[in-house]
Amino acid sequence: YKIYLFATFFFFFFYNFTNCPYFFFLDINKTEHIEYKPFKNISFNKLKTNLKNFLVINKKINISDIKHVSFLGKFHKYEDIGNYGVNEICIVGRSNVGKSTFLRTFIKYLLNVNEHKNIKVSKNSGCTRSINLYSFENAKNKKLFILTDMPGIGYAAGIGKKKMELLKKNLDDYIYLRNQICLFFILIDMSLDIQKNDIFLVDAIRQTNIPFKIICTKTDKFNGNVDERLKAIKTFYKLDTTPINISKFSNQNYINVFNEIKYHCALGTK
Repeated sequence: YKIYLFATFFFFFFYNFTNCPYFFFLDINKTEHIEYKPFKNISFNKLKTNLKNFLVINKKINISDIKHVSFLGKFHKYEDIGNYGVNEICIVGRSNVGKSTFLRTFIKYLLNVNEHKNIKVSKNSGCTRSINLYSFENAKNKKLFILTDMPGIGYAAGIGKKKMELLKKNLDDYIYLRNQICLFFILIDMSLDIQKNDIFLVDAIRQTNIPFKIICTKTDKFNGNVDERLKAIKTFYKLDTTPINISKFSNQNYINVFNEIKYHCALGTK
């Protein structure tokens, strides 16, 4: 009789546990199943999306709400990044595409200032080697959302093989494991022809199932018809919407960048 009860309990427990969406955690110590390849597709993106609802409170944001920008830090290890309880927008792109310049200009636009002491960017291309987080806050210094400046894909100046592998792992972990990301900004240099790294990057971000928007930089260096170029990029990457084009010499279209953030931060709110 006792054996029967034990067998019945074991069957019931094993059946329900293995059908639980968290069953994969049983293999958490089997490191042979863990690979760190550039932008490896993680199988639990659906679970990650569900977890976001417990970690982040979506909120409506107006441009007039933004009064301060705080530099949260340079993170060389993904594990060191805490949960700040707000949505995060991740900026990715090739080295020298203009990520840091975009971020600096965007902050100046939002705050309506010429300079800002908390805007820390590398002076040379390919030198951003950490995950840099910037908190956009209201008048009471309450966080509204976070922009993340990521290391560039491709060239990295003066870095050895071992450090390169750590950099890739750090990048992969944030992109594929970070529950708080609500939107990716993929920056593409529109003055250049289609680049292999750009194709690789767009395909990789698509695998996350997180919304993304392509922002075309260096409009000032493109000599052709901008509208036709944007349409061509939209067609090539099979996008639902036309990319946003920007230039470091103009604030034009930065309101469209903010509107993308505003929309994705407010999803599900009434």
